[in-house]
Amino acid sequence: MKLRSLPYQGGFPAAAFRLWRFVVASAMALIALSVSARCYPPQDGTAGKEPSKWTGRIKLEVSGDESLIPLVSSYIGRELRALGDVVVTDSSPNAGMEVIALKEESPDGAVNFGYTLSVVTTFPLNDSIIRTILKDKVEQSLIEEVGSFYSDGNIVTAFWVVTGPPSGLEDLCKRIVAQFDTQNLQHQRELQQKFNDRKKQQKQRK
Repeated sequence: MKLRSLPYQGGFPAAAFRLWRFVVASAMALIALSVSARCYPPQDGTAGKEPSKWTGRIKLEVSGDESLIPLVSSYIGRELRALGDVVVTDSSPNAGMEVIALKEESPDGAVNFGYTLSVVTTFPLNDSIIRTILKDKVEQSLIEEVGSFYSDGNIVTAFWVVTGPPSGLEDLCKRIVAQFDTQNLQHQRELQQKFNDRKKQQKQRK
């Protein structure tokens, strides 16, 4: 997963630093508006049809303890798919989840004290979003430069840690998906519904 962090301002051109902050702030605003560019109405002649329901395309990455990776991947993947409107895929995701799974055990590995899972959720940042933010605001050459820097990057939308007992790994994964669904996906569903309702109202006025 490719993340972008705030650059050190010392020695960094003030104008460029202000532009960087503007890009990040605007990109976060676009998250609330777009549910990624994939939620915009189609341009292939199907725009007059009934608006489609929101579908989450989640890229799931699990790392950490080698013995936990397949289990955590399976548990979280299953819970995501059980939501009914989510697909776990690496192809054109509109949200990402990276999980680091660790086993807390004694030095000799004989005793398992439980598990710690850290979770990072992201929103994909691509050239089209950057161009939308900067259009008519700065020179085209600068748009190209900034767009290239952020190409295929991600904005972190949330980070949290959960811990549980030796028998609680599956429950931890359920808690992770439940929180992700409540704090992230449900908001995107509501935005998509508002978008669909607006399109219906526009169609009725015609």
